[in-house]
This record gives sequence, C-alpha cells and structure tokens, in this order.
Amino acid sequence: MTEAPSGVVLVIDGLGIGAMPDVPHSRPQDTGADTLARVRAAGSLLLPALDGLGLAAAAGGGATPEIVGRWGRASLGYEGADSYMGHLELMGGDLSGIRVEPFGVARARYAAAFRAAGHSVRDVGTALLLDEAVLVGDSLEADLGLNYNVTGCLPLVPWTTIIGLAEQLRGLAPVSRIIAVGGTAIGRDELLASVHERDGASGVDTRELGVYRTGVEIRHLGAPIDAAGQLHLAAAARGRSVLLVGKAADLLPGDGMDRLPAVDTGEVLAATLDAVGDRTHDLVVANVQQTDLAGHQADAAWFARLLGQVDEAVSTLLERQRPSDLLVVTSDHGNDPGHGSRHTRERVPVLAHAPGVGGGPIGDRSTLADVGATVAAWLGLPEDPAGRTFIEPSALPRPWG
Repeated sequence: MTEAPSGVVLVIDGLGIGAMPDVPHSRPQDTGADTLARVRAAGSLLLPALDGLGLAAAAGGGATPEIVGRWGRASLGYEGADSYMGHLELMGGDLSGIRVEPFGVARARYAAAFRAAGHSVRDVGTALLLDEAVLVGDSLEADLGLNYNVTGCLPLVPWTTIIGLAEQLRGLAPVSRIIAVGGTAIGRDELLASVHERDGASGVDTRELGVYRTGVEIRHLGAPIDAAGQLHLAAAARGRSVLLVGKAADLLPGDGMDRLPAVDTGEVLAATLDAVGDRTHDLVVANVQQTDLAGHQADAAWFARLLGQVDEAVSTLLERQRPSDLLVVTSDHGNDPGHGSRHTRERVPVLAHAPGVGGGPIGDRSTLADVGATVAAWLGLPEDPAGRTFIEPSALPRPWG
C-alpha cells in the first residue's frame, strides 16, 4: 500500500438502534426507543449498502455471509442525547467544562445583556422575545438545560441578526449548544403561538412551528472546550487536509480545515462524494442532519426516504474506495420518531470498511471515542486516550503519509 491513507466519517444524525441500558433510571421516557426499528416499520426500506456493512446485524439482526464491513454498536459516553456532545465524543476531547442550566435560571442576566446591547426584550413565559421577532429560550428537543434555541422570523429580521443574537448568547451561556433557527415562512403570531412550557422548560416547539418543512436556516454554536487530541484537530495540526461537511462544520471547533455547512441531504452527500472523488482531503467528517430533523418531526417515512439516499451514497463511496481508504458510518444519538420530538438515548451503529481489511463483529463499544481512535490510528496519528481502535495494528496502512 503506497498511497497516503485517508478516512471518511459519515454521521447519520439521530440513527439509534435501541435504548441504552441506563435508560430506565436515567431517561425513563426513552424506554423502548429504537429509531431504526421504527423507521423500518414505516414501510418497505431496503438498505443494501448499509446492511452490507453490518447495520442490520449491529441492530440485533445477526451476522450473515454477505457482510463485508466491521460492525458493532457504541454506547453514548456522555449524559443525555445531544449532537454537539456526540460529535465531540466521536472526535475525542474534554467535555467537563459544559454545564446543564435551564434558560429560566439565568433569564434575568440574559435579558439585561440583550437590553444593554440595544435590543427590545419582552418576557414570554421564562423565554424572551427580542426585537419582536426572535424567541430565545430552552430547546424543547433536548434535555432541560442542555441547549438553547434562538428562533427568528426571517420575513421580519435578517439571518445575520439571528446569528448575531445567538453569538451573543453563546458568549454568556455555559450550555452545550446554542441553536440559531430562522424560519423563512413564519411571522410573529406563528412564532408566539408555538411557545410552550414543558417539563420546566420554555421555548419554541419547532416541530409544531413546522420550520423544518417550510424553509429554514440553521446554525449550531457549540460550547468552547479543551479539544486537545481530537481527531480532526490532530489531523490538521500534522498537515493533513481536513473537510467538515454539513452540521459537522458547525459543531466541531478548530482552525486550519475546510468547512462546508449544509442542511440538505443531497448537498451533504454530494459534497462528501466529490471530496472522495477529488482526493483533496485526508479526512472528511460529514453529518447528515435531515434524518435528525425527521425524527424531531415524528416523520418515520421521511426518515426512511433519507436513509435510502444515504444508502445510495454509501454504495458509491464503497465503489470509489482505494486500498488506503477507510470509511466509518455511525451516529451521535437516537431520535425515535415514535417518542415525541426530542432526541432519544440509544446505542448507535458503528460500521467500518476498508478494502483488504476483513469484516466481522467489533462488539459493543463503551464510547463513541473508539471511532476517533480508530480513524486516528488509520491515518497514523496519535490516538486519543479516550478511545480504543477496533482495527488491529497489522491491518493499518503503511507507509503512513
């Protein structure tokens, strides 16, 4: 093997394969959650490429001779079920500085800061309406105090204003994520009508608002962390070219890499395929976000159609693989369309393929960080101590580029 090794990590956002063992005491509302099973039950769903990598087997369907990939499942090593935390764990990194805090706990401080910056502020429950067009409050799609949403009416304010408010809040808040959402077809009345108090939280029910279907801009602003040792940063620091596609471009911190944010699944997959075809990047991390949005919309049929798109792209990725290429397909949490509009705490599939590296089970992994450790080893980078590789040293490509 003479070519420099490369790696692709494709994250199918929200694709869980069964509730975590700790769910009965940590999140009893997620008991029985199984995103993949729910989506498969929504209709006829053929996933020849993904099942060929071991998806059905990882979900409990048992091994078959047709499986060509290494397959298993990983537990979430972080609390709750969150994309930002999930991606950081996939890459490796210290998450200890992120705190859970319901928006209402610090609402007065946030309101004072926005007023000082010249914005009008009106109380809506424990949430805040800014400039009569942007609602700031808890994310009703995540655990209480984990994320905040900044949801604005694009007919009334520009996207740059919504982003600016989200960035100001990001500078004040300790929570995992600030999610900026701009609805292209909503007004103030629709925005206010979708505000609900739920389980101690107050915010916009984006599923009820319908922004995911009527046109939406989304930006994810993650909490600053000590990310030393993360896969994408380690690769960039050692001169490897790195591309972050889709929501991964928003969620993963760091400089010295190319970013291509996108929401549309077709755009994300096309960019990933183009990167692999052009051979211009040593590491590509891509996130298919709309599967997560389908879970939030409780739309299993939409989720199924998106998985079909992903399966076609994975088939093409496999066709384009060189002996030095590693593909890993995984997820960050579950989002069972039958369990309301919030993420579900589920194990996720870990599927890997490289030409010349045999398939077979990798068992139950205790952390998503095993993905980052495996890709780091494949690229010849130092492995983050948080994870363990599931490809033995004798199968790694040499010489390393």
